[in-house]
Amino acid sequence: MYRFRASFSKPATDYPRPLLRRASWTSLDGTWDFAFHHELWEHPADVEFTRAIAVPFAPETKKSGVVVDRPFNGCWYRRRFEGGQLAPDESVLVVFG
Repeated sequence: MYRFRASFSKPATDYPRPLLRRASWTSLDGTWDFAFHHELWEHPADVEFTRAIAVPFAPETKKSGVVVDRPFNGCWYRRRFEGGQLAPDESVLVVFG
Protein backbone atom coordinates (compact mmCIF):
# COMPACT_ATOMS: atom_id res chain seq x y z
CA MET A 1 0.00 0.00 0.00
CA TYR A 2 1.23 3.51 -0.79
CA ARG A 3 0.28 6.63 1.12
CA PHE A 4 1.03 10.19 0.12
CA ARG A 5 1.68 13.27 2.25
CA ALA A 6 4.72 15.12 0.86
CA SER A 7 5.15 18.49 2.46
CA PHE A 8 8.58 20.00 2.26
CA SER A 9 8.63 23.76 2.26
CA LYS A 10 12.11 24.58 3.62
CA PRO A 11 15.00 23.41 1.43
CA ALA A 12 18.54 23.32 2.78
CA THR A 13 20.37 26.62 2.68
CA ASP A 14 23.79 25.53 3.94
CA TYR A 15 26.34 24.28 1.43
CA PRO A 16 26.70 20.53 2.15
CA ARG A 17 30.51 20.49 1.77
CA PRO A 18 31.87 23.82 3.07
CA LEU A 19 35.46 23.10 1.99
CA LEU A 20 34.27 22.74 -1.63
CA ARG A 21 31.99 25.79 -1.61
CA ARG A 22 31.13 27.26 -5.01
CA ALA A 23 30.27 30.89 -5.72
CA SER A 24 26.96 29.87 -7.28
CA TRP A 25 25.08 27.00 -5.67
CA THR A 26 21.42 25.99 -5.37
CA SER A 27 20.02 23.18 -3.24
CA LEU A 28 17.61 20.93 -5.12
CA ASP A 29 16.01 19.76 -1.87
CA GLY A 30 12.27 20.24 -1.80
CA THR A 31 9.16 18.85 -3.45
CA TRP A 32 9.70 16.91 -6.68
CA ASP A 33 7.27 15.12 -9.00
CA PHE A 34 7.43 11.37 -8.37
CA ALA A 35 6.22 8.12 -9.95
CA PHE A 36 6.81 4.45 -9.34
CA HIS A 37 8.25 2.79 -12.44
CA HIS A 38 5.82 1.05 -14.80
CA GLU A 39 7.17 -1.63 -17.16
CA LEU A 40 5.59 0.08 -20.18
CA TRP A 41 7.56 3.30 -19.65
CA GLU A 42 10.69 3.40 -21.79
CA HIS A 43 11.33 7.16 -22.00
CA PRO A 44 10.85 10.04 -19.55
CA ALA A 45 8.04 11.40 -21.76
CA ASP A 46 6.07 8.19 -21.04
CA VAL A 47 6.05 8.70 -17.26
CA GLU A 48 2.81 9.73 -15.56
CA PHE A 49 3.86 11.71 -12.50
CA THR A 50 0.95 11.30 -10.10
CA ARG A 51 2.73 11.85 -6.78
CA ALA A 52 5.17 14.18 -5.09
CA ILE A 53 8.16 13.38 -2.91
CA ALA A 54 10.14 15.45 -0.43
CA VAL A 55 13.80 15.31 -1.49
CA PRO A 56 16.33 14.40 -0.09
CA PHE A 57 14.33 11.66 1.63
CA ALA A 58 14.03 8.14 0.17
CA PRO A 59 10.56 6.85 -0.79
CA GLU A 60 10.71 4.33 2.06
CA THR A 61 10.89 7.04 4.72
CA LYS A 62 7.99 8.88 6.34
CA LYS A 63 9.62 12.25 5.69
CA SER A 64 9.47 11.60 1.93
CA GLY A 65 5.69 11.75 2.05
CA VAL A 66 5.47 8.61 -0.09
CA VAL A 67 5.79 5.88 2.61
CA VAL A 68 6.40 2.67 0.66
CA ASP A 69 5.74 -0.52 2.58
CA ARG A 70 6.59 -3.05 -0.14
CA PRO A 71 9.43 -3.56 -2.64
CA PHE A 72 9.34 -1.69 -5.95
CA ASN A 73 11.40 -2.01 -9.13
CA GLY A 74 12.27 1.63 -9.65
CA CYS A 75 11.01 5.17 -9.54
CA TRP A 76 11.15 8.44 -11.45
CA TYR A 77 11.83 11.95 -10.18
CA ARG A 78 11.23 15.26 -11.97
CA ARG A 79 11.80 18.88 -11.05
CA ARG A 80 12.25 22.05 -13.07
CA PHE A 81 14.68 24.74 -11.98
CA GLU A 82 16.25 27.87 -13.38
CA GLY A 83 19.96 27.53 -14.02
CA GLY A 84 20.54 31.23 -14.53
CA GLN A 85 22.34 33.08 -17.30
CA LEU A 86 25.51 31.38 -18.54
CA ALA A 87 28.43 32.74 -20.52
CA PRO A 88 29.29 30.78 -23.71
CA ASP A 89 32.16 29.00 -21.91
CA GLU A 90 30.10 28.10 -18.78
CA SER A 91 27.94 25.05 -18.05
CA VAL A 92 25.62 23.79 -15.32
CA LEU A 93 26.75 20.84 -13.23
CA VAL A 94 23.99 18.89 -11.47
CA VAL A 95 25.22 16.44 -8.81
CA PHE A 96 23.04 13.75 -7.22
CA GLY A 97 24.14 11.76 -4.22
